[in-house]
This record gives sequence, structure tokens and C-alpha cells, in this order.
Amino acid sequence: MKKVIGQLSLALLLALSTACEKKDEKANEPAKEELQKGEAAPADAIKVEDVPQGEQAKVVAEFPDGTKMTMAQVYEQLNLLPSEVKDRPFSKLYAALLRRLIDTHILNKSAASLGLDKDPEVSDHMNKNADTMLQKLFVEGEVAKLLTEDELKKNFEELKAKLPKDEMEVQLKHILVKSKEEAEALVKELEKDPSKFDETAKQKSIDPQTKANGGSLGYVRKADLPEAFSKVVFESKPGAILPQAIDMGPNGFSVVLVGEKRPVEAPKFEQVKTELSKALMSKYAVQVIDKIKKQSGVEVTGLDGKPVVEKTPEQMKEDAEKGVKKPEVDMSKLDETMVVAKFKDGHTITLKDVKEAVKTLPPQLKAAPFGEIFEPLALRLVDMKLILDAAKASGLEKEKATVKKLEDVRSATLHKAFLDKKVVELVNDSMLKTKYQELIKLLPKNQMEVRLRHVMVKTKEEAEEVIKEIKSGKSFDELVKTKSIDDKTKEKKGEIGYVKRDELPADFGNVVFSAAKATLVPNPISLGKLGWSVVRVEDKRPIEAPKYEEVKAELQKMVEQEKIVEVLDKLRVDSGVKAFDMNGGALSLKEEVPQAPSAAAPAA
Repeated sequence: MKKVIGQLSLALLLALSTACEKKDEKANEPAKEELQKGEAAPADAIKVEDVPQGEQAKVVAEFPDGTKMTMAQVYEQLNLLPSEVKDRPFSKLYAALLRRLIDTHILNKSAASLGLDKDPEVSDHMNKNADTMLQKLFVEGEVAKLLTEDELKKNFEELKAKLPKDEMEVQLKHILVKSKEEAEALVKELEKDPSKFDETAKQKSIDPQTKANGGSLGYVRKADLPEAFSKVVFESKPGAILPQAIDMGPNGFSVVLVGEKRPVEAPKFEQVKTELSKALMSKYAVQVIDKIKKQSGVEVTGLDGKPVVEKTPEQMKEDAEKGVKKPEVDMSKLDETMVVAKFKDGHTITLKDVKEAVKTLPPQLKAAPFGEIFEPLALRLVDMKLILDAAKASGLEKEKATVKKLEDVRSATLHKAFLDKKVVELVNDSMLKTKYQELIKLLPKNQMEVRLRHVMVKTKEEAEEVIKEIKSGKSFDELVKTKSIDDKTKEKKGEIGYVKRDELPADFGNVVFSAAKATLVPNPISLGKLGWSVVRVEDKRPIEAPKYEEVKAELQKMVEQEKIVEVLDKLRVDSGVKAFDMNGGALSLKEEVPQAPSAAAPAA
């Protein structure tokens, strides 16, 4: 039983995260409730023109030169926020919105004082970022035309039809405590009287997300639990306390109450409408871009001088599985002025343009052979040009709301250029080394990590057969190649790499960390729905702090962020601006610099 129950750690953490999400959702109540509390409604219920004139005209900030900002401008800032942020009560967003409004005014003046608004390089970045925003707005608008309410409902019904039938879910509650001894004592106490569970959770649980509601984790689906644990839970009667406390790693130990079981109901359309719309955005965006391409007559040429035939994601995946590679091309013999795309209007994209675009890619893609990323990158440049042309032809950039958004993007780019310039003058290597030493002190002491390889199979019987074959002399490498179903590690001889104990489910971690290095774990380990793992522990070593040079780039970002807060605070003070809260009282504009977490306790 202990081994079975140990598999719950990961499942409980997943359930806990779901409970947190539900709590956050509950915090975003409809406009009516906020109005009943005397607060402004969420932003999607507010239009500036609907706000009373007297409220709009209320002065919320004033500069020594007589410049004043009004509540109407704060509402305008509100309407620029993403919908998931706008839904929060206005009173909770007010200070941040006003600070952003004030900062925009101050940064515009500061950047202009350095001549950055007329700098050709900065202007180029401002225009490029505005073009990117225009492209985004155009595609979203075109997708909205395709993704009508009826189309959304059609997709919803198709997805609902694919849901498993007769699936069950169970209600779980838990009490999280620090020690195993405390958890075991609670198990004995609550087994005598499970009706005390809710009250005990409120009094003793150290889980801030669930203690107030009696430790409720909500309903968890049978398919979301490890197979062995699922069997125990679903065979338990409602109201049963699991006989053993669950090791939750560094979080403590959990006492679990099994509640009611019920069939899983498909969500209602209105409940998932927003998320479904987001999920389908990329699918319909492809349709928008394909339509524009078909009408464009653009010609794209590969590095070998032959026309490029664009492939679907499915075809590209198939090529990758077959190991299809692009023909090698001697880059030294190619002219950078070589035209790789030609448009009807005479515009061209050259090899040099594609090479420049590589600089915008994330590090892992930048490191890829140019021949491998050339075609997708060239096609992306083509798509961007076609979308931009279509957006401008539609007249979108002249619409009032779009003009405002493009101005904001240009301003944000200008502000970044100014802050980058100021921060470069403030940050030095000595600061980075000091920050490095501060963070090193926070790392847990005497922690170990293990290097693992594994063969993953579907069933326990298959895993046991693999172990027999290894013991009879068959090569581990060969079994990985012929039997593992883990595509991520199969081509690397089953290599998982070095992992820390808290990165593994408790049961898995206990087994591999108690094994000697260079040994096979004698029994298969359940991976829940994924299958079963035959694990070999290759090495054990103390966790070493990263070298300064390895984390220098991240340290640079951290220190720069701290300095940006300092620069903005000083600019606000120097500007002499006076800010007012929603009731007309004085409002502090000072930002708190995020503090590093306290040091973790040494590992046992």
C-alpha cells in the first residue's frame, strides 16, 4: 500500500494547482457584484464615454508645469489591457494604471531630451514594432470574422464528442502538515471521526490555498490519477481517510479524505467559450494567411535555386520522423544579395534579410544549421510582408483604436531605448558578482542529484520482462532502442540526465536516491498514464552551484530590472508630480523592488 500511496504526490500537486485556479476564477466575479460592493465594474463593462463627465474630469495627477491628467485618461489605459487583466476590479488596477500614465509622460520627455525620438535606429525599431502590432490586430480581426459563434459551437460539439464516455471523478480533500509524525497522528484521529476533517483542515493545514475551504481540492478525474492510486481511491467509500499520509516532498505530508464520486460532465459552452476561442486562434490564423498567399503570386526560392514548396505541419513532422534533411549548400558561394522571395509589387526579400532575421530567434534556434532554418524563416518573412500589406490595404491602421495602440507600441519602444541607455550606465560587473554571491547563499546545502537512464513501456508486465532480459545479459542500450516508447530519450540511449529529488514524484525519488550508482533499479516504476519505467541509476553527485559565467546573462537581467525601478522612482521624484488616489488623497508612486526569497533549509 505504501508504494501505491506514494504515487499520489504528483497527482495531489496537480489537483492543488487546479484548486488554486478555481479560487482565482472565483475572485473575478461579475460586474454586478463589484458594483454592489461599491467598486467600479470590471473593465469589459466600462466605456470611457459611459463614465459620468464629472468623474472623467477628475484630476488624478498634476505636474509643476501645470500639466494635468484626468480619470478619463486612466480609463483609456484600462481599455488597452488584455481581457484577463481587465476583468479585475478597477480599484485594484487604478494605482498601476496611473503610474503607467505618469511614466509614459515622464519617459517621453526624458527620451526626447536625449534625442532618442529622432535617432534613426530607435525610429526603425519603433516602426518595426508598430508593424508587428498592426499585423497581429489584422489577423485577430480576420479570425474573428471566421470564428463566429456558430463556428465556435461547431468546434465545441466536435471536441465534446471526443471526450471519454462514462468517465468518473472523485472529490478529494487534504490537510497539509510539516512532519510525517503529525500527519500519521491526524490519520488515526480522523479515522475515528471523519466529520471533523473540514474543521481540522481550517485549524491545522499549512496549505494557504485550501485550508479556508476545509482542504478541498475539488473533483479529480480517474484518468488524471496514477493507475494504482486511482484503484485505491475509487474503491474507497465516500468519507474514507487514506490509511497512510502522502509524502509531498519539501511541502510536507498530506492527509487525504476521499469524497463523493460522480460521472464527469462535459463543460457548458459558455464556460469554455473564451479559452476555446484562444485555442483555435492559430488554426484559423493559418486559414487567413493561406488565403492571402493564394492571391499574392509571391515566388519563393530555396538556397539551391529551386522553388520552395511549403509543407503542412503534418508533412514536416513526417519528414522529421523519416530523418529527411535539406540538401547541403556551400554558404560561402552564395551572394547575400540573392533574391529568395519576389512579390507582385516588385518588393524582394534577400538572403541578407533572412540572415538578419536569425538574430530575432531564440538561442536554441539561432544555434541550428542555417540550411535547416532557412526555409521556415524565409516563409515567415513572406507571411509578415503579405499580412502587413493586407492590413494597410484594409484601412485598419487609420482606425481610432488602432492608431492609439500603434502609438503606445512606438512609445513603449522609445521608453525601452531610454531605460536601456540609462541602465547600461549604472550596471557593472561588480554588481553582478555581488548579486551572484547573494543568490549562492540561498541555495540548499548538501543536496544530491542523480543521473538516470530508462526504458519506458506501456505495461508492468512488459517492464518486468525488460528487467529479466537485462539480468540475463541483454544490453540496456539495445533495449532502449527496440522497446522504449519515450521518443524524447529513445535516441539518447534512454538518457534522462541529472535530476534533483524534488523534481521527481516522491515514490520515484525515494527509489532512485536509495539505489547505488551504476545499478539497475530492481522493480519497475509506475509513471501513471504514461506507462512503466525500467530505470538505471548511472551516477550520483552533490549539486554544485552554477559558475558565475554560466548565469551572468540572467544576473544581468535581474540587476537591470532592479535599476529600472530605481531610475523610474528617481524620475518620478525629480518630475515633482503629485498623484491622487480614487478619493482624492495623496498616492505614493514608489515601486517595491522584488526581494530574493529566504534561504532554503539544508537537505536532510
